[in-house]
Order: sequence, then C-alpha cells, then structure tokens
Amino acid sequence: MTLRWLYDHEEERPHSLAEMINDPEVHFFGDPLASDEVTRAFSFLREQSLVKGKAAWGGDVFIPKLLARGIECVESGKTVSDFINPQDRGGNVYHTYLPNAQGVIVGEQQNFTQNNSAGVDPSVFIRLAGYVGQVSGTLNLEESERSDLERVAQELHAAATSDSPEPSRLRELTSRIVDGLTTAAGTIAGQIALQMGQDALGSLG
Repeated sequence: MTLRWLYDHEEERPHSLAEMINDPEVHFFGDPLASDEVTRAFSFLREQSLVKGKAAWGGDVFIPKLLARGIECVESGKTVSDFINPQDRGGNVYHTYLPNAQGVIVGEQQNFTQNNSAGVDPSVFIRLAGYVGQVSGTLNLEESERSDLERVAQELHAAATSDSPEPSRLRELTSRIVDGLTTAAGTIAGQIALQMGQDALGSLG
C-alpha cells in the first residue's frame, strides 16, 4: 500500500507520510490508516532498502521517497514479501548472510552466516521471526497471545539458524505463527507478517 501510493504520487513529491494517511482514497478494509502502523510499516520497508525518508518528531516521516529497489518492487507486481523473499527452486544449497539477524530477536547485535545443504532457504524464516519479534507489541493481541507469539518466533529463529534446519520443524513453528496472527490480520503489520508466514510455508513446497 505504501509503496504503491508513493509510486503513484512520485511526481507530486509528498512532503510527509501524513499526506498518505490523510488521503481519503487510502484506507485499510474501509478503515482509515493508523499513523503508528504506517510508520512501522515504513520502517520495515526502509530496512529492506525500498524507501527512504527523514524521521520526524511524533512518528511522521518527512520527504518519503521510493528507492530504485522500491520502484522495481512495485513494477514487478509482486507483494513486498514475495519481492524480498524470492523463491529459488534451482538448487538445494543455500548460503545465507543476514546482518544483525540475531539482534532482531534477542537483542544481541551480531551477524549470521550459514551454509546448509538441507534444501531449505532459512532466510525467509529468519526474516519472519525477526519481523514478528519487532511488531508483536503493535498487533492488538492479548498479553498471553503476544507472549506465545514471541516465544514461537524465538523458537523459529533458533530452528532456522541451526546448522541443519529441519523442514518439518520450520513448518510446525511457522504454522503456529500464522495461526497466532489470524487475530492480528486487521493491522497493517499483522497483514505483512501473515503474508510473510504464508510465503515461508510456500517455500517448503
């Protein structure tokens, strides 16, 4: 939604994300957008090198702009999740490098490098676990549901970063995350996480 709006309004050079939030043509299943959700979604897109902008006081973003990769994403017709997690069926050996992957979950700033021949691309599961860990507090879940979701995300991260990720274990944990996200589907962050979870399951065949 954010990428599409920026793409359609590129020539107008919007001054802030507030312009998108206040656009009467933009809504989420008939409801107006919540500024905090839009800001978090924008932060995620920025981490994926799809957009850029200047953080402003109060959570707004000044001069939001698509980067070349963001334009490519929109013009590809793919969802953000599909674009950043391309499915590669050409081989069964994966070399994964994710900067600060561990830090997203447990607060340890370190890089993660993995080589495995299990026929599984662990990066989609690591990104899912990390994103869920980042946005779990914004999904309007009950405290017990949020705690369970975070715990499963940590288990998924551990399983995906093991020396030999087990597809059955990844499927089990990802399915539990998807189930836990069903009640959060009414938020933008929840929709993104749910799509990432479904794509991760799809990568297992």
